[in-house]
Amino acid sequence: MEDSNHGSDRDEQDQHDQDDEMAQQHQLVPKHDKRRSQGKVLPFDLALWNAPSTKRALYESVGIIKQNNPFTVTSHRRDPESGHRKTKTKERQRKRTNQSGTTLHGKRHCNDQVLYQDNTGPHTSSTVADSASAESTCFQETESVIQLNMLKLKLDELKVKEKTKTRRSWASRMEYQEENWQETRPQILLSMIACNTPPDNQSCLLCGDPASIRCNDCDNSSNFICDNCDIKTHSYQPFHRREHWVNGFFEAAPNDATIHIDENGEYSLRGFDQFFPIDVNGYDCCKQCHGSSFQVVPSDATYIAVTLKGRFVVKKQQIKCAEPGCHSIASYEVQNLIRCGFWPGSITRIKYVFSIELLEWISALMKHMPGTSISAFAKAIQHIGQHEDIINKTVLSRVLNEYQYCKREILLKQEFDSMKCPPCSIYQHSAHVDGNFKVYRYSKVPRGLRKALHSGTFIVNDDEVENHFKNVYDEGEKEVSDNTCGGTVWRAAKARAGARANQDQTGLEVGGCRHALAQKACNMYSGEQYGYPHFLHIFFLLPLGVKFLWQDVICRYWPWAKRKVMFREAVDKVKPALSIMHSKAHSWDCQIKWGGRYQPAAGTGTGEEMEQFFSHMSRLGSTTKNMSVAGREDTITEHVLFWNTRKIKSMASQLCRRFRQTTCALSSTTKQLSEYTSKFGCDKDKLKEWHEEIKQVAEGNNRESLSKNELIELFQLLQQEQEADVLSKYSGQTSREKSLLTGKEELYQQVVDFCQQHKDKKKRLEDLSTKLKSKTGLEVHELFRKGEEAAINKKLHDMQAAIELTTCGINHRKEAINQMSDTCKQRTRLRSKNASEKANLKKLLKDYETLQQLTEETRPCLLENVLEGQFPWHSNSVHGDIPFDVKKTSVDMHMYISRCNEELQLLRKDMWNYLIYYEQVEDRLTGMISDLKNEIDQDEVDNRQKKGELALKRKGLWFAKTQLEYGRDMFAKCLDDDWESIECILEEDELYEYLDDDNRVDEDNRVDEDNHVDEDDSVDEDEQNEVY
Repeated sequence: MEDSNHGSDRDEQDQHDQDDEMAQQHQLVPKHDKRRSQGKVLPFDLALWNAPSTKRALYESVGIIKQNNPFTVTSHRRDPESGHRKTKTKERQRKRTNQSGTTLHGKRHCNDQVLYQDNTGPHTSSTVADSASAESTCFQETESVIQLNMLKLKLDELKVKEKTKTRRSWASRMEYQEENWQETRPQILLSMIACNTPPDNQSCLLCGDPASIRCNDCDNSSNFICDNCDIKTHSYQPFHRREHWVNGFFEAAPNDATIHIDENGEYSLRGFDQFFPIDVNGYDCCKQCHGSSFQVVPSDATYIAVTLKGRFVVKKQQIKCAEPGCHSIASYEVQNLIRCGFWPGSITRIKYVFSIELLEWISALMKHMPGTSISAFAKAIQHIGQHEDIINKTVLSRVLNEYQYCKREILLKQEFDSMKCPPCSIYQHSAHVDGNFKVYRYSKVPRGLRKALHSGTFIVNDDEVENHFKNVYDEGEKEVSDNTCGGTVWRAAKARAGARANQDQTGLEVGGCRHALAQKACNMYSGEQYGYPHFLHIFFLLPLGVKFLWQDVICRYWPWAKRKVMFREAVDKVKPALSIMHSKAHSWDCQIKWGGRYQPAAGTGTGEEMEQFFSHMSRLGSTTKNMSVAGREDTITEHVLFWNTRKIKSMASQLCRRFRQTTCALSSTTKQLSEYTSKFGCDKDKLKEWHEEIKQVAEGNNRESLSKNELIELFQLLQQEQEADVLSKYSGQTSREKSLLTGKEELYQQVVDFCQQHKDKKKRLEDLSTKLKSKTGLEVHELFRKGEEAAINKKLHDMQAAIELTTCGINHRKEAINQMSDTCKQRTRLRSKNASEKANLKKLLKDYETLQQLTEETRPCLLENVLEGQFPWHSNSVHGDIPFDVKKTSVDMHMYISRCNEELQLLRKDMWNYLIYYEQVEDRLTGMISDLKNEIDQDEVDNRQKKGELALKRKGLWFAKTQLEYGRDMFAKCLDDDWESIECILEEDELYEYLDDDNRVDEDNRVDEDNHVDEDDSVDEDEQNEVY
């Protein structure tokens, strides 16, 4: 009998065991849950059962524990006197005896039967079986399943709650890592310090002699070796990093010496030769005797080998014919170096050799870190090698260029061309042309004599561009471009670059496709003249059949290009589109006329694809400015190939991502437009009327702002003449000495400078007056009046654009503020910006009203009306109470929906072209592989080059198949396995016919507008006789 003093503890333990037994019977926890009593870490589902109260609460919640359940023990206690366990159930569980008198102990539930176990094994008692069958109605099988499922749901909820409680934020995880590092940092430091001590047993690992050499690259780096074993081990392994123990510490061992310890324990240097490793495999026969046996003999000549481990000076080895009587030496030095994994620094008298592993590492790092110089890599290798010997950076640069060029040629053997966009190789819809002035080159740097290895791959020959300039510009003609639009001065429309006088090549004009691949570029030697994009337009985009040309200042470039009659075909077959991001700073009427969102069949392309490429290429400016012409071209081309390769490999996922984004944008914009126009009772027909309205207003503003440069210039010169006459009286009545006495020396100097500048312009004033008088037949005072009117109209138009631009910015920031939380710091910045912009807007409105006083028509401009989108210069287009801004916003959304539908069609065509491209590559490679196999089978001599080329073709075929299979899987998932939507893609002409159905009227109107502008531009050209 157990001690009654421990009755309460036993009750609790028995309660715990009973609950565990019950959970096991219902398959709630496994029977090995007893591990918690052994102090082991339990998984979450087992840890839930640590507390008996928790288990009982779960049982009761799902109805497993019932007071009137005869098969369940609900509670237990022990008699304080006898210590026996008693139960409170209606039917007591007691010992039972079978027919043979065997005593049964314990019980367990199995479905609805009660099984008992004796000393011989489990069996079912007949008496109990009868009782169980009579009482089985209490637990039906369906009820047990329901209860079990309910309990599992409860457990899942508890798991989620527990995981939520234990999940930590990023800040807490970082704090946890910081604590771990702080705790471990002293141990790491002690481990690093311990590495600087020699082992206790300073004897050679191989022979047992006194040792002082440690090699960090051998397998036995933690043990010492002696000088003899060092020579045996490293005579033909010269690129290991060895250290010797001398003067009480480790220091880097020389390449050609080891440490010898004599009998007295004194250290001395012992020189030995290290030989460059050589491979005799691959030599077919001797050229003289045609023997097939060779031997390796040492040579007195040396290599300077550069690896990732530093700079090493090693002796050469030669391959000599081993046939009797023949002592010829093989002349396969370059081939042997490449087989050994090294690249020669020169072809004749090879001195420097560089490991291919090092070149690959430098190439990859430079492409991922644009702007890193070769000099920095050379110094880093010297630092790693722990030697003061200098590495020739000029040789390293040339070797790197040769290696990268060779890799490019190998990729072309595999039919992988990074300059070809897979979808655009079949059909190119649009292109973006833009200039970059970051990758310039100083004129003080010598141009160099060698030709670029990648000549013509990306950057076209300068002679071709120069010949095109001769055809575009007449002799002595200067490009006078108007680089303002919407109150913004565009550097892209600036013909000259005065600040770049010390530069030879000022930048690049780059053209790329809608998938952000850079395709072609030309060097610029001045500002961004229209001749540079015109060259790419004529000789690159036109032969490819490109339909749309995107540019930042297309509103200035296109009228200029139309005046070039020799190249009229270029503007007839290609359509213009203004880049989306840059269009925000153009005048609103310019956005309507040229903006990409208003061009039928343009899709939702941004026209800013080259800006993505420039984010990578611009970082090269820190190194290209001091390069030769060939070095600059090779460096830029290598980065272009790297950028394009990344884009090509991710093309399938990129197309699918754009398709999903366009689909979401179409759905959200359609819903937004419906909600927005429903407030004003607008339908589809009304939207078309608003569209025509906006186009008419934009065209009216455009015609009013047509160039009157000569009249404005004449007015300004005549006005300056009048002002100079008045100021000359002031300068005649005073002098510099008197201005010093009165403190007006600055005012006096300004007056003198102004009068002098006007004297310099008198010649221009006389010529301009004579020219305009002969052409118009008007007197000077009449020309002055017309010039004043033109100047007023131009200034008013510029101020209108500035007011609209400022208002648009204020409203956009206001919408962003409403979407931010109250505690967001950006709200404060945006509010401060809006406050300053409103003050600027008030000043603009005041100046606008002041300038209106010079005209016959005066329109009041109230700040409240302007902020609501009600501009007085649009008053003719307002019908009823609907503001002009509401109409323009509605039309913008309508245009965007049309572009989204076009974009989805274009993306389907891109997907189809992607698959066609790789199918064509696969067919070409399959044919090449078959031809090569036949050639190899017919050759009597083993041709290693052809076998290597065959391996490259197979590798290219594997890549093409991989891309093709990946593209099919991605496109099928993106299009919901609707392959008919791809296979039924329309041909090029049918595609544009389909896209233009709803916008044919808009296209005709745009052509009429272009023709009207042509007439006005031709008049300006006749008047000015200059090219804009």
